Amino acid sequence: MRQLLCAAWLVAALAAGGTAQAQAPAPLALGVRPDAPPLQTDPSVRYGRLPNGLRYAVQHNATPKGALSLRLGFDFGSYEEADDERGAAHFVQHMAFSGTRSFPDNQLALTFAPLGVAFGRDRNASTGFNRTVYQIDLATPTARESELALKWLRDVADGMVFAGPEVDRERAAIQAERTANASAFRQLRDRIEAFEDTGLRSHERLPLGTAESV
Repeated sequence: MRQLLCAAWLVAALAAGGTAQAQAPAPLALGVRPDAPPLQTDPSVRYGRLPNGLRYAVQHNATPKGALSLRLGFDFGSYEEADDERGAAHFVQHMAFSGTRSFPDNQLALTFAPLGVAFGRDRNASTGFNRTVYQIDLATPTARESELALKWLRDVADGMVFAGPEVDRERAAIQAERTANASAFRQLRDRIEAFEDTGLRSHERLPLGTAESV
């Protein structure tokens, strides 16, 4: 059975205040009819919340047979970083693969490599402006392998270890990532975006941060 598990600790709630003018109806999303029914949740997804506040969603998928996909998502990213924190969310993402409470040093790779779970393809993560998502995919997991995958995600939540050598290694990895992205096309695109997005916070909060902040 293939399942998809999505979880997030933080929930954003929006509240509207004030009084709207009767002659100014709310704008409609592109392509949405004013009489369109509200979107319904997918009945095949089972939603819930654990006692600690963790929200989860589980869905069965018969293809590929026997596989398990896990995702752990946090509702924050680089956009929320202060000036002296630029690149911090992405840096924390890197540290999740470098050493945790249950998988110190290089034990994470040594544990999952024999199971055919490769870094990049099966174990990965991404940081954006508004969210950070960790993923692990198991082709034909046993109960023990599933337990190991959940244990790593549990460590991602509150069991990361920020030791000196690992911090230095990931700092170097991020700087190498920055260098690899510094192509002529990327530099041109950055200049165009700097011109088009002048004054926008998003332009100053790219996930890689700056060389100085990292």
